[in-house]
Amino acid sequence: MIERLTPTQRTSARSRQLAIAAAAVLCLAATGANADVRTEGGGDFAGMPMYRALNYGYIYDGASSDIQMEGLDYVSNIAPKVNSLESGRMDLGGATAWYTGSAQYSGFYAARTYASMTVQNAQADHSYYWVAGQGTSTSITFFDATDAAARAEFHWHVSGSSSTGPGYADGRLDFAATTDSGHSWLDLFDGGFEDGTLSAFGPGDYTYQLPVEELGTPINLYFWTSAFVRLLPGDLEVGDGTTITANYSRTIYLEGVDLYDADDNLLTDWSMVDTDSGTTLFTADGRQVPVLPAMPIPEPGTWALMLGGLLAMGWTVRRRSAPRQAG
Repeated sequence: MIERLTPTQRTSARSRQLAIAAAAVLCLAATGANADVRTEGGGDFAGMPMYRALNYGYIYDGASSDIQMEGLDYVSNIAPKVNSLESGRMDLGGATAWYTGSAQYSGFYAARTYASMTVQNAQADHSYYWVAGQGTSTSITFFDATDAAARAEFHWHVSGSSSTGPGYADGRLDFAATTDSGHSWLDLFDGGFEDGTLSAFGPGDYTYQLPVEELGTPINLYFWTSAFVRLLPGDLEVGDGTTITANYSRTIYLEGVDLYDADDNLLTDWSMVDTDSGTTLFTADGRQVPVLPAMPIPEPGTWALMLGGLLAMGWTVRRRSAPRQAG
């Protein structure tokens, strides 16, 4: 059972459609002559643990089906990509997009994400997109001194903001839990979990409920969060430009876990332990592992200025080092 604690923050039909499209690229393979998406990690989506970092985007010309893609796709069963930072420039058909994506692993089920694009000289049939996210799969076990737990509640806190204006920018959270070991992390996006999936957009506080049928049974947790921005054909006039940003770098994290007995009494003597490492992650007193501090994120315009400065410095050095002719 899933309960959304902020029902007033509902996404519009258009926003949901774009968010679903954003999820679709989680499984995209880079194709085409202008694709430059690096794959790293060599992991398996069905493995435990699993760490995912996706920091990727494109300019797509719908008229010619030409595409310019950049970024990183990381999957590992060994260690997370703690700080995935992608920043640079893409050019296609006369349009330019400066992008910055940051996907920071901030500890157990905590992340900071940021996506921004500055588009110049937009073209009629172009789409512009960037997503930066972190995902995890982990196996945990509950231990309860009274052996009375009947359900668990996972409480999430999402803080962030999105720019207004042309296009669509947002942050998303996906979470599911199950005792069925036959699932893969990719099942987060196809509704394959028997107890449902929490899919939330925008800032707020969200709760996921899971029945606890037998204490000591491993429970697999699956998590994804991202910031993404998108401009579709028609969002900008031909030749126009804009900057679009989704800033969720203030932390998306699992804030608390509660256990209840069959009579809905709150239990106070329990622990939640990582099955693989034996680390105690949560108790009735709260989170037992830290949320890592944020790392700096340069704005897209900053990279443009830095590149321009480096080019100017190089020109100056070459000019000064050129041999002078006697006059």
